[in-house]
Amino acid sequence: MVSKRRCVVKQLKPATTDPVAYQIIKERFHREAAILEKLGKASNQIPTLYDYFTEAKEFYLVQDWVEGENLAQRIRRAGKFSAQEAQALLASLLPVLEEIHSQGVIHRDIKPENIMLRAQDGKPILIDFGAVKEIVSTIVDSDGDSSLTIVIGTPEFMPQEQTIGKPVFASDLYSLGLTAVFSLTGKRPSELPTDHQGKILWRQHASNVPSRLAAVIDRAIMPAARDRYKTAGEMYRAIVPAERKSGPGLPTYAVILLMFLLVGGAGIIAYQRAREAREAQGKAEQEAQAAQESRRRAEQEAQKRIEQERAAREAAEAKQRELEKYKPGGQIRAVWVEHNVYDSQRKGMRIHVKFEVTNYQNVKCGAAVYFYYSSGEALKDLNNRYRTPDGKVAYGVEFTPANPASVFEDFKIFMPYDELHMGVGEARLKFKVQLYRVGGEFFATSGFTEFNISKTK
Repeated sequence: MVSKRRCVVKQLKPATTDPVAYQIIKERFHREAAILEKLGKASNQIPTLYDYFTEAKEFYLVQDWVEGENLAQRIRRAGKFSAQEAQALLASLLPVLEEIHSQGVIHRDIKPENIMLRAQDGKPILIDFGAVKEIVSTIVDSDGDSSLTIVIGTPEFMPQEQTIGKPVFASDLYSLGLTAVFSLTGKRPSELPTDHQGKILWRQHASNVPSRLAAVIDRAIMPAARDRYKTAGEMYRAIVPAERKSGPGLPTYAVILLMFLLVGGAGIIAYQRAREAREAQGKAEQEAQAAQESRRRAEQEAQKRIEQERAAREAAEAKQRELEKYKPGGQIRAVWVEHNVYDSQRKGMRIHVKFEVTNYQNVKCGAAVYFYYSSGEALKDLNNRYRTPDGKVAYGVEFTPANPASVFEDFKIFMPYDELHMGVGEARLKFKVQLYRVGGEFFATSGFTEFNISKTK
């Protein structure tokens, strides 16, 4: 029989079209989705993941539909939470976060819009994990190394370390703390003032908040991660014992002994139960310590992965800066001329050029001299080996730069006078020098240099 359950289908588009990189992202997507599926089975406050797959090079998640409204909608509809409601919200979500973090997962996008209040029981449900979105948004090379990661999260609910791509488990506690502030004040973080240290000042916008709860929230939203609670369990224990300690505590050893002396057999039973309770408590503490150690190792692994991705990004950015440092081109710094010099028994002019060429290393280039009358008319009818396709007089010498940035202090071009085809008599000529890539474009041009020349029959 076909199930008619309501589902949410989320479509995620990868940030790359490279087939090798796509395959790497696909493997990471399936690994992270499997963790999300496990979390959904472990907690009824995380939507069940029914399926995950890829189709047409896009990624899909099929999750349980949560009937209800999100926290932001609830505040807009019914107004701010009371202190008791805000405390209940934190007490309900912190064990969920503790389970998530124990799997080495950081949610990355806790905010009022991502907390659904389930219609059937009012319980808060944590949705829209950022971990899978970050995997799909990451650009990797063919070796699997990350070259660019788009930061996932909502800026005003995001701590400093997450804005630079280095979230830790305490980053989720910061976002949850600001979500509690929103529930108590009805104001988003960007609407609240801050002090000179960047701490958000919210208490004056909330009424009747017990000092203990306010202190817990203040610590959770400290700007520096080291000043917050280290784990969700630590923050949970800071809230919940305030209610549990109001009742009668366990009997002290003196009271147990007195009961033993007064009531005989009843005292023995009480003593036995107290001992069993202590043993159970000791075992629970050992298990809690083991779980905490496991979470610590997971956090270290997550931090290591974050550092590796950061190093890869920095290396890619450095490589890109190095490429941009030397853009293809050149610049002519100076041009000067020697007249009436000889080269291979021919009389002529030697043109000296100082120029620099960038990012044309091992590429054949040339320097060409164009001659004109002072009126601007180009000299014509030079021997074919000196002429350009448009018939202008030009004499070129080729060269090949050896480095990304090559400087030619005194590049010499000899032009025989008898190659300047002009009329008899005195004339004022001028020339300019242009640099070009052989078979390609010009990339630098000098100004005009004028000179007088006399030609006889």
